[in-house]
Amino acid sequence: MNAVTRDGTPVALDDAKFEWAHHGYDVLVGVAREAQGRITYPDIADTVQSGTGIRTAIPLMEWVDTSLTLVAEMCLRNGEPALTALVVETDTLEVSDGYASAYSLIGQPLPRNLQRAAAEMRSACYDHFSRREARGWDKTKLTGRVATPRPAPVRSPVRQRLRVDAVAPKVCASCRLELLPSGRCGYCD
Repeated sequence: MNAVTRDGTPVALDDAKFEWAHHGYDVLVGVAREAQGRITYPDIADTVQSGTGIRTAIPLMEWVDTSLTLVAEMCLRNGEPALTALVVETDTLEVSDGYASAYSLIGQPLPRNLQRAAAEMRSACYDHFSRREARGWDKTKLTGRVATPRPAPVRSPVRQRLRVDAVAPKVCASCRLELLPSGRCGYCD
C-alpha cells in the first residue's frame, strides 16, 4: 500500500502514482503558462499530494519519477511538448537524470546535453501552452509502461585517423585520361 487518503484509507501505490500524474499534468500546464515557469521536485510532490489528498511517506525520488514519466507519456500521446522539462532540482534549477526517461519512453536516443535539451523543451512548453489549451488527461491513452533511463553512452577513446596522402592518378601521355588499374589506356590502347 504505502499511500493513504486524508481519511486514512489505504491506496495502492501504483494507483496513487496515476492520480499524482493526473494532477501533476494539470499543475504543469499552469506552470507552462507562466513566463519562465519552473517547479522543483519537492514542490510538485507536495502539490500533487495535497491536490489529490493521497499522501505517502516513501521518499520523493522513489515515486515522483514514475508519475512524471506518466505525464511525459500523456504529453506524447497528446502531441504536446513534455511538461516534465519544467520540473527542476531545488539547488541547481536543472532537470534530474529522471528526465531522461522521457526520451527512453518515446524511443529517442538521449541527447548529448540533457540540460540544453530540457531548456529547449521548456521553451516549447511556454510557446505551446501559452497559445493553446491542453488536450487534457485521458488515462485510456496511457500504456502505464514506465521506461527506465538508458545509461549514458560510454565513449570510446579517440581513435587516431590514419593519414592517407592523396596520390596523383597515372594518366595516358597522349590523351591525358586516367589509366586503368592494369596500366593501359582504355581509349588509346
